Amino acid sequence: MNDWDDRLSFLMTLMREVRQDLIHQVFTTLDLKGNVFDNIVTDVDVAVQERLVSALSARFPDTAFLNEEETTHTMHERMWIIDPIDGTKNFVRRQEDYAISVAYYDRGQPVFGVVVDVAKDLWYVGIEGQGAWLNDKPLPPVIARPLKQSVMDVNLKTLDKLRIHYGAEVDALSHTLFAHRSIGSGALSLCRIAAGKHDLYLGDHLSIWDYAAGAIILRAVGGEVAFPFADPSTPEPSPQLLVASASTAQLQELSTVLNVNLG
Repeated sequence: MNDWDDRLSFLMTLMREVRQDLIHQVFTTLDLKGNVFDNIVTDVDVAVQERLVSALSARFPDTAFLNEEETTHTMHERMWIIDPIDGTKNFVRRQEDYAISVAYYDRGQPVFGVVVDVAKDLWYVGIEGQGAWLNDKPLPPVIARPLKQSVMDVNLKTLDKLRIHYGAEVDALSHTLFAHRSIGSGALSLCRIAAGKHDLYLGDHLSIWDYAAGAIILRAVGGEVAFPFADPSTPEPSPQLLVASASTAQLQELSTVLNVNLG
């Protein structure tokens, strides 16, 4: 058994226990992070993170953590990257389309990622160099569709950012895409591309805990995750604009339509 086999097995068992409790929980406090009106955290986010960190650190004391609900964020040699609830607004308002997302990195490289769609009990697992699974069934390689047949997940803020800061011709999307969505969870959107439910995702101001596990899963089935406007001098945990797709060809077609280089 590889070193990470034990870590993945333990994580899966732990996450199943946490998920089972989470589906019955209701938040009692809601706060703004950084005094930003649409960046929220609940007492449940904090409790889920504390439970994951406590169990993982006790079982694997050689690893560090990079968690969303912390005030400082530093990369380490061996680390768990945790988003206790990705899609907190959905958790608060709809009780669906929210996820627990955990990735494991060793020496700065991704090893495996797990994302669970809490409400639907869908388990996405990706292992670097081995593949990805949905509820223990292997996911096939993603199918790259032209934009006319593609569903994109993107929100209004991201479109505004592309238009205002990068000069993207976002109006062209309205008569180019087959359909668009905004599900409110970056981790789930990456997983849904991997599962063939969506084709493209554009998300602004994403931090590494938002995408670490989902990116492992999507890349394991041949998908692409890129950061076209990333500043190489910026530390990795810093928020970025992320674009994900089933293929490089899709990214190129999207770049042409928007008239901006997306990688």
